Amino acid sequence: MKIKLKNAFTIAEMLIVLFIISVFLTIIISSIHPSNLPMKIAYSRIYHALEDTIYTNAVRGEDNFPKKGIDLCNVFSSMMNVSGGSTTCETKTILNVENPGSTTSFTAEPSIKAVNGVKMWIESSSNDEPFIMLTASGKAIKYYIVYVDLNGENKPNSAVWSENRLADIVAFVVTDDTTIVPIGFQEIDKRYLDAYVVKLMEDESGNMVTSDAMSYYEAKRSIWPASAPDENRIQSLDFQKEIDSKSPFKMVEDVACKNDADSCANNDYQKYFPSVTLPFNDCNSVGCELKIFDYK
Repeated sequence: MKIKLKNAFTIAEMLIVLFIISVFLTIIISSIHPSNLPMKIAYSRIYHALEDTIYTNAVRGEDNFPKKGIDLCNVFSSMMNVSGGSTTCETKTILNVENPGSTTSFTAEPSIKAVNGVKMWIESSSNDEPFIMLTASGKAIKYYIVYVDLNGENKPNSAVWSENRLADIVAFVVTDDTTIVPIGFQEIDKRYLDAYVVKLMEDESGNMVTSDAMSYYEAKRSIWPASAPDENRIQSLDFQKEIDSKSPFKMVEDVACKNDADSCANNDYQKYFPSVTLPFNDCNSVGCELKIFDYK
């Protein structure tokens, strides 16, 4: 009597198959979801590039703060690495991002494209002049909003953020005192940037006392409570209040609020903002600064 043996996979063969499947899944997931680490590096680089460019322009004394959005674009194109080395700003390429739950969109121009594929757009007021934010004392702060597609042509090419998928189009406020302020979900999502609270004093070893990494919002509120902003420190101010209610960078409670500016008037966005635990208790006496170090 002959015994027929059934063909079957060995354990080694099964492990090989599972390994191949895992590789393909990794490739698929990577193509669908932007990787956190490259996004964090790209965000850090563009943040510091904007900061260095605006500061250098101010030091050079060239018109202090650009009077028009196209002037700011020209500043970026002259100081940052751009395609071809002599690229001028485009006024025909417009960022137009449809917002979920809304029939409207926001636009920004002019634009610029860097050598590494990063794209930038500049939003200004209706006459291409900077926006103006008035503080409680009436101090006028001029600013533009700069939108950046961190990975250029690569997808998702979206400003719509979710906890499961990072947006690759981010936004910054560029102010007339050379401060660069992150706005939108980048304020609370540490997958984009790490912020630190630094004491303006040295420890026994002569080193600056620095907190652990935290979100930008946590660091900001650790130094300046929402009820007591410092008008001389741009980072302490709440630019969320200045953003249009239908912008994807406006952190609101729900879609209904997103479509109705009046219902958002008293919204403090606590659904998204983390509770703040003070890293130091003596910032009021010794002084503290908010730092975003270059991520390498």
